[in-house]
Amino acid sequence: MMQKFNLLPDEFLILKAESVSHGDFGMYINDLYLTNRSLVFVQKGMFGKIKNEQRFYISEIKVYNGKPQTFMVSKPNGNVFLEIHFRDSIEAFGFPNTSVNCSAKQQVSDWINAIYETVTGRKAPVQAVGKDENENDGTIIGIFKEISRDIIGIKPKRYEPPPVSAPEYVSKKCISCLAPLYGTKGELVHCEYCDTDQVL
Repeated sequence: MMQKFNLLPDEFLILKAESVSHGDFGMYINDLYLTNRSLVFVQKGMFGKIKNEQRFYISEIKVYNGKPQTFMVSKPNGNVFLEIHFRDSIEAFGFPNTSVNCSAKQQVSDWINAIYETVTGRKAPVQAVGKDENENDGTIIGIFKEISRDIIGIKPKRYEPPPVSAPEYVSKKCISCLAPLYGTKGELVHCEYCDTDQVL
């Protein structure tokens, strides 16, 4: 059963997950919440008692070309992590692959989309989650398919992402104190002088 934490007066719950780990060696016994203000990681003990609560503020997530820096990372042991790049740290949250209704990859994809919408205020672009149909899955049939393609000379279709345009660098004055701000267009920046967050 999920433990509850205290929401701030202007804070609203968007997404939650049970059995989450934090970092490479964490145990899958904790809870993760996404609110309109922060990610809240609730660390629990072996018997479900809350030991600690960590907040990672949404405004601290790095944004590049209008996209929050959130990534799906698959480890060699099969574990899947949500990796989030904050201004001062990189945090990784592991999701178990034991859910009947939802794979770890799908859970991480849902979190990436929810964070995208929370940070940007826009609907997340649709992304396909799952294996490439041409990928060798390690089974006898998968290995046979790969060997057959190599012998015959058939190259599997691979998804090639569209070319990425060079970032557009812009300068702007802070909306609060008029200090100069620099960065890429669409990036969420933090004014060092008056602590105001704004999009370039």
